[in-house]
Amino acid sequence: MKTVLVVFGTRPEVIKMAPVVCRLRQSRVLKPVICVTAQHRQMLDQMLETFAIEPDFDLDLMTDRQTLPHLTAQILQGVTAVLQQVHPDFVLVQGDTTSCFSAALAAFFSGIPTGHVEAGLRTRDKRSPFPEEMNRRLTSHLCDLHFAPTVEARDNLLNEGTPPERIFVTGNTIVDALTGMLNHSPPEIAGICWECDTVLLVTAHRRENWDEMSQICGALRRLALLEEKLQIVFPVHANPRLAELIQAELGAESRIHLLPHLPYPQFVALMQRCRLVISDSGGIQEEVVTLNKSMIILRDSTERPEIVDSGFGVLTGTNPDAIVHAVQTVLHDPLPAIRKNPFGDGHAAERIVQHLEVALRS
Repeated sequence: MKTVLVVFGTRPEVIKMAPVVCRLRQSRVLKPVICVTAQHRQMLDQMLETFAIEPDFDLDLMTDRQTLPHLTAQILQGVTAVLQQVHPDFVLVQGDTTSCFSAALAAFFSGIPTGHVEAGLRTRDKRSPFPEEMNRRLTSHLCDLHFAPTVEARDNLLNEGTPPERIFVTGNTIVDALTGMLNHSPPEIAGICWECDTVLLVTAHRRENWDEMSQICGALRRLALLEEKLQIVFPVHANPRLAELIQAELGAESRIHLLPHLPYPQFVALMQRCRLVISDSGGIQEEVVTLNKSMIILRDSTERPEIVDSGFGVLTGTNPDAIVHAVQTVLHDPLPAIRKNPFGDGHAAERIVQHLEVALRS
């Protein structure tokens, strides 16, 4: 058996790595060892429970109002210690987080080959999203195998000189993960009639939007005034700085419902039941497409252009006028869409593990 150390630390990483972990457990030639960095302690634990994943190593690195330099150094040191103890044959990381880049760097320093799940996404603006775009680019240069979710992601890697034999188009594992999360009930929210109200689901947490959060909140207040039947549901990120700001801006609005961080099945149920999603999230862009929903993207660019090209999403940035106009346009004149999911068919994890088995046999 070949040992594969799987490293992740945030809620989105658990969602996207859970199908891979499940497939690795079923492999006859690969043995998964799970290491969590846990910079998102509460949200991570919730996801681990949801997907029945018990880590072998828990670095427990979350600290109050942690900085990127401190977190990067802590992950680098912590993962290096795990590598020295486990001596894995391969390391697997996901996406664009600080845990992804730092774990890949630790593996590189230790001379251990590494694979990147969800490789090749690009905005070509190193500060958008920040720091995720650079995390993802740097991880690509550190890794040996690249599991690209789409043909466009593969082409980005090829254009950067990545050897084609090291790139595998697999689809995105978010499609796999959503399959087991459908048909749950949404949370009870006082004042909302799912049959007669127009429900707008909002999330916002990107670091580059922290200073723009007042503008986003202002747009939501305007929409609540302009659209009589509109009810806005906003599960607030656990980051204390954001939570305090959003509560101060929107806490008194009767048709804007601020919720704590939700378990994933309930959040998926909200996405299924809502009319429209507004978010700056990357992963949600893939989720809404999989659920056949439209999305207003609170960013100037996206490393997932497939959502725009296929007609599911529109980019607005954080300009309040642009947000309000886009929401009203979609509500009253829905986006024309090809409505074919560009992110995969739900078998991405299976393909990733098959490629790993071949690579580690040789």
